[in-house]
Amino acid sequence: MSVADLWQRNRRAWPGRYGLAVLAAAVATALQFGLRALGPSRLAFDFYYPTIVLVAMVAGFGPGILTIVLTAITGSYFFLEPPRTFAVHTPEDLLAPTVFAFTGLLLTLITCSRNRAEQSLQESKAELARITRIATTGELAASIAHEINQPLTATITNGSASLRWLAMQPPNLDEARDAMTGAIREANRASEVISRIRALLTKASPPIRPLDVNQVIREVLSLVSTEIARADVYLYIDLANDLSVVPGDRVQLEQVVLNLILNAIEAMSAITDRRRKLLVKSTNETQGVLVQVGDSGTGLNLKQEDKIFEPFFTTKPQGIGMGLTIARSIVEAHGGRLWATHGSPYGAIFQFTLPSV
Repeated sequence: MSVADLWQRNRRAWPGRYGLAVLAAAVATALQFGLRALGPSRLAFDFYYPTIVLVAMVAGFGPGILTIVLTAITGSYFFLEPPRTFAVHTPEDLLAPTVFAFTGLLLTLITCSRNRAEQSLQESKAELARITRIATTGELAASIAHEINQPLTATITNGSASLRWLAMQPPNLDEARDAMTGAIREANRASEVISRIRALLTKASPPIRPLDVNQVIREVLSLVSTEIARADVYLYIDLANDLSVVPGDRVQLEQVVLNLILNAIEAMSAITDRRRKLLVKSTNETQGVLVQVGDSGTGLNLKQEDKIFEPFFTTKPQGIGMGLTIARSIVEAHGGRLWATHGSPYGAIFQFTLPSV
């Protein structure tokens, strides 16, 4: 990114950021005066160090430097002997402000470096989550094609029927209108499927908004319906009617539910001696919502139970071992918890909680 691009992006935010630096320096100076009023103090910069760290953390490097300059000037003028003067009589008079300025610069650099590292980490996590969504969506290629093909076929059928009704003598307008209405409805259905896929693949996540978790579950189930049928899995849905609304990122929560359901289906792929059951359940809890995805597969290996959420740990030949790790990080970022328990008598139950609004 060029200097001009950075200027255009940050120009409007600069007054507030540098205004914060000026305000913070003024408040710290007032607190310093208050401390001196309570009793004598040999320190001239008591409240200035945390002020520099706070401004650098919130506003960035430039405002942090401005805070150092302002606090060094006010501290030297008001609180160094002799007060209310910048007179320098000996080299020792420069020692305190120099040490303060150097220490403040070091604190600013450390704070800004830490902020940049955290930002880079968050961006890397978001990109890794997106790559995982793309990989997961690729596994659903056949299911997605089926979900789109069905409404498109129905649209063609309704369109052809409408033409036949219109070709009659006299034309049957009522039947033609009904057929065209059905064609429009099915076309909108295909558009909704494509929109859901685009949302899963998009790089930018939507903002946190109040969500109906049941609707999130239904949208994911519509994507995997063909996969469930092809795997000969019996689906049991138990969604609470009065489920609390939760604040969340729809795309990320869909990714969590999608990952858990696909894992459950795969866990039952080798089962031949009993019915393959997939349970998707939602209930209200004291402080939020509980979602459970259970299967009747082989269950959790006791040796692997504590490792399934670790990065790059996988039992799949083609797996990358990041699905459950990312799912847990998403749930925890929403203030919830994701864990796994043994099913009864078979299988496993993966469940997560989300705090309500």
